[in-house]
Amino acid sequence: MSKSLVVILLSLLSANTVAQDTVVQDAIAQDAAEISDPAIGHQFLKMFVGSWVAESKCTMAPGAEPIDCQSKIQGKMLGEFWVQNTMESSIGGTRFTAVHTVGYDAAKKKYVATWIDSTSDLMWKYDGTLTGNKLVFEAEGPDFMNPGLTKKFRDTYDFAADGKLRLKSESFGNGKWTAFMTGTATRQ
Repeated sequence: MSKSLVVILLSLLSANTVAQDTVVQDAIAQDAAEISDPAIGHQFLKMFVGSWVAESKCTMAPGAEPIDCQSKIQGKMLGEFWVQNTMESSIGGTRFTAVHTVGYDAAKKKYVATWIDSTSDLMWKYDGTLTGNKLVFEAEGPDFMNPGLTKKFRDTYDFAADGKLRLKSESFGNGKWTAFMTGTATRQ
């Protein structure tokens, strides 16, 4: 290939890249102009903000004795659209860390959440509904008692009138919901 042909091809590619960059920059500017204000649903997320201490009981297997759990939770807003809850927890003396994000999808009119923790490589993804001060999330996840199968899970965050946060995690099996964790968090 001649040197002049290479120069011409590079010039054409460069001109095309500049044109594409301009299109991308215009699209970003338009998207930025269309960013909406937080919806009313986003206001509820502020309920999570602050420092919390939680005491709970976990049942690791059907029929097993409950295990005491302690957690310190730090909730903070990420802008006006998300809350991030960072947890340092101990279950029966075993320590772990978790990050829980909660947001409101205004287009779908539902709450959304994720959960990751230091015990596995799984990222839980939840959809939720709000009734009064009770936020209930559901997700599909691994059936820990039956490897290779999945089941439904439900987490409830009930912001009680006494200022405490009532927590409950359940799994669905044999036609019913069964709690495997219940607890109370107190704002510090």
